[in-house]
Amino acid sequence: MQHSRQRSTTRKVSKWNAYLSQEITRHNNELPAGDDRKRVSDTLVRDIASQWQKMTPEERELATGDKVKELYEQRANRAYGRHNVPICSFGDACRNLAFLRGEFEALHNRTKLEFLVLVARGDQESYLQPFTYVSSTSVEDFVVFTTKATVEELGIQMEGFLIGRGSNVAAQGAKAQIMRLKRETATLIDKCLQEASRRGPIPHMKYVNFDDLTNAYGIVVEGWPLNKFKAPGNFSSRTELEILLGAWKSGQARFRCLADDEWDVW
Repeated sequence: MQHSRQRSTTRKVSKWNAYLSQEITRHNNELPAGDDRKRVSDTLVRDIASQWQKMTPEERELATGDKVKELYEQRANRAYGRHNVPICSFGDACRNLAFLRGEFEALHNRTKLEFLVLVARGDQESYLQPFTYVSSTSVEDFVVFTTKATVEELGIQMEGFLIGRGSNVAAQGAKAQIMRLKRETATLIDKCLQEASRRGPIPHMKYVNFDDLTNAYGIVVEGWPLNKFKAPGNFSSRTELEILLGAWKSGQARFRCLADDEWDVW
């Protein structure tokens, strides 16, 4: 069975190391200002070790409980916490991306699976340049064929999109809302058209030559709320689109199938 080499378990925190750390910290905090701080290599460790040997298991547990918890939290923060310092984040990213590259290469060699990896920074504070990885030239050919860009160019495009998105969030949000209104309104109008027809299914809605539908199917539109009769996709005003959608939802705007005598007169 194949396994990743990446460690999946957390190494247990040593109570002795926890005790040593907190005792050295306590000792240093008690020193007058300007005195040299003690380190692990100093003779102080022997005194701390002597104290440790005299303690019962219960005393050791009580003395180190909080420190052990603190050390576990520090490990978790290093593994999963978000970095506040860009240079620290950069180093973390470089080390782990190098490790993952090796993992992907090994997995590709074992299984012949193909990989495409794109990594880009999400803001300008990060130092990381776009990182790309492909497991073979076949994957790179696929990228060029489908996107008309190399993998490196795709990484740069991804970075530009992610960084630029932050400053254009409001504009992009408004644009997305207008696009949604256009789609929703057009879909509703097409649905109403099909439901109104009593002379067979209508292939598609016509706005420029709507009279063709009346001539072929006896369909007319009533209660159109706007001055211009055109496809929802040709409106750029959110207000106009909301008015149009509201009219079709409420039934103010509707299609009506003419009776035979009305159709003959038309």
